Amino acid sequence: MLKALGQVLFTGLQVPKYTTAESKGKDYEIRTYEAATWVSVTLKGTQGDAVMKEGFGKLFKYIQGENDKKVKVDMTAPVTCRIEPGAGPASESSFTVSFFIPQEHQADPPTPSSPGAGH
Repeated sequence: MLKALGQVLFTGLQVPKYTTAESKGKDYEIRTYEAATWVSVTLKGTQGDAVMKEGFGKLFKYIQGENDKKVKVDMTAPVTCRIEPGAGPASESSFTVSFFIPQEHQADPPTPSSPGAGH
């Protein structure tokens, strides 16, 4: 089900170049991604869904033209989130939400104008 949903949602979106290292059944595979530039924002919080939504919103503004070149950047897939847990059970964690920069902007990506986002 998730694979089919992903195929529908990501149809037509650019994705980073990768090779499939190993297939693990019909539902997932191990991939090796080529080096590429991504735009990211790191936020701290305890509510994962809320922090990820805020991070996605900041990056969405970037692709809508809130960047030094004032250009719209095509949406890509996947959107990733790296979580670095805080020191204790109730402490804040760091959430880094990232978008892949499309191929046409890889060599010279626009710089985010919003604070906190960078590549």
